[in-house]
Amino acid sequence: MKKQLLFVVSLITIFMASCSQNDDILNEVIDNDALAKIEMSYEQQLKGYTPEEVAAPKDESTPSTEPETVADAELMNLIQESVESSYSKTRVTTPRVGGAYPFYGVFKHTTCGIYPELKIYMDCEDGGWTNVNEQLKDSRLQGTWVDGNRNIIMSFCVVMNDRTEFIPYGFGALYFSGGNAHHITQNGKYISSAISGNSVLEFIERFHDNEDSNPQNKFEIIDNAPIGQHSWDINDYQPDYTPTPTHVSTSNGNSLLTWVFNKGVPIKQFNPGFSYGLLCYNNKINNPEIHISIDDENKKNTNAAKLVQWHNTGYRRNPDYTEQKYGDLIFGGNTDYFVKVFK
Repeated sequence: MKKQLLFVVSLITIFMASCSQNDDILNEVIDNDALAKIEMSYEQQLKGYTPEEVAAPKDESTPSTEPETVADAELMNLIQESVESSYSKTRVTTPRVGGAYPFYGVFKHTTCGIYPELKIYMDCEDGGWTNVNEQLKDSRLQGTWVDGNRNIIMSFCVVMNDRTEFIPYGFGALYFSGGNAHHITQNGKYISSAISGNSVLEFIERFHDNEDSNPQNKFEIIDNAPIGQHSWDINDYQPDYTPTPTHVSTSNGNSLLTWVFNKGVPIKQFNPGFSYGLLCYNNKINNPEIHISIDDENKKNTNAAKLVQWHNTGYRRNPDYTEQKYGDLIFGGNTDYFVKVFK
């Protein structure tokens, strides 16, 4: 079976390579929607879905009775390579605009002020147990909730990069590249220079394998900032950059949430004038108020996590990182995030 699938992969690769020689031919033969359908169908074949299962309507009201499964390493690599190669032709990098650009996102508590708001909708396991559990009822993240079909919506305030401000020690925020992906390196230099001592920035690239059957992943940007201050798009997948910026696919049912963690003491702590939430690295010290449990996907789950470190000289993926957790955050077949609200 795997040999047959590898043969199909080879044919698709040859087809895409030949089409890439002529953009006009590519546009005539296959548009973005068709490409997404081919990619999704191929990924479902890799995961063992039958044609009947792919064509069947969704039934989110009925919890799945299938046992939790995790794909083997070979299958996960094939899917990752398929996703990266299929997006390489459709990726468009938006140029940087103005003097400021997005760097990281904090969980929305009540408002984002003048900053842009990003809503991420992840289509999770049909009828699963995705939930948001709060220890303190007055700390509710008003932009984060679970709908009636057990899918999750998370809202973030996308704040601007500053050379002297950063989130407090031991906490994590959502990471973006900014208007142009090559500024990733500059982001690392800016933030590392704003942290006292010989500290290390760490990034977790969390690949969420969301619902495969008729995926409904989407995102919405509510722009509250003055025009011209920034330009960015998380639909622009940039797998060739380290760390890979946050990306939400609206076609293949997968999401990549990249989190930046502060391992040092910032010169000036980020204070936007409103309350916000951050991921907790150590629950005993950080005392999180909110536990977000995400039942990503059930059949042939390809969830993955990679660790990227900044050593004041550049970024490096840590090949020794094989854990299914980072601190108290759990990154196995499902996901557990812990959040603290800063008021």
